Amino acid sequence: MDFETRLETDLNSYYDIASLTKTFTATIVLKSIQKNIFKLTSKAYNWLPFLTNFPSIALENLLNHTSGLDIIQKFNKENLETSQHLTKYIFNSQNLQQQPASKYSDLNYIYLGLILEKVYSQNLEQIFSDFFKEFGLTGILFNPLSKDILRSKIAPSDGALQIGQISDEKARILNYPVAHAGLFATPQGLMNFTEKWLKNDFNFSKVFLNSAYGNNFQISNSLFSNPKFGLVFRRGMYSLLPNHAGFTGPSIFLNPEKNQAFVTTANYNYPQRTPEKRQKFINWNQELGQLFEIYI
Repeated sequence: MDFETRLETDLNSYYDIASLTKTFTATIVLKSIQKNIFKLTSKAYNWLPFLTNFPSIALENLLNHTSGLDIIQKFNKENLETSQHLTKYIFNSQNLQQQPASKYSDLNYIYLGLILEKVYSQNLEQIFSDFFKEFGLTGILFNPLSKDILRSKIAPSDGALQIGQISDEKARILNYPVAHAGLFATPQGLMNFTEKWLKNDFNFSKVFLNSAYGNNFQISNSLFSNPKFGLVFRRGMYSLLPNHAGFTGPSIFLNPEKNQAFVTTANYNYPQRTPEKRQKFINWNQELGQLFEIYI
């Protein structure tokens, strides 16, 4: 039940899963590597010429947020009106810089999406759709209103957003499927995806699984202040177990050793992100992570 609108929600209601989109993108990239379409060490500039000035960046760096890429000139998200305004910031090497430290950034996955489109000669929506069909995943898609999904089956958004509208500013402004955010999914769809990871239905090697889960990191409490990213999931910040979250509220926590997972969905969409709202988001997911660790 959505307590503000009184609309009923259930396991087949669609939620904007925001950055959980990245876990699907990463899985598709790993499957592509498994199929020898490209390598983990392949350089990003091979497909994105504007990254030629950053020759050290490989697909692995984009996946685990170790590219160090950042935008030099910060932009006011509220004043960006068109995709042209945004693309001049993120597709122009003169406005990019590379830091030595790892940093979580949507840029990494925006670029991965572009690489996938170039490699497959398809748009990202078709690439994702083919992946979902290959593994029998349903209840996960871009642009639910364009797929004849009833508005009553889409969880309402909090704030100024319309039902079915993407909460992520960059994805909304670019107005086409991107790889860092924008997927809508049902709780059942997320559970099925998580179950496939636990069962390794994707048939990844042990090396890939360890890298995806971040099992190669030395686990310590310091990870809460300095989380580390595997190729798909992170360790730290919310839990010492593999996890990922989206700013709208959904989250995935996994314990591969015990074959258990915890999935949440929510519709906390914030048209304006403030430090206070970000801290509430972090506190919420840390509490969820602690509950998962206690009850598994």
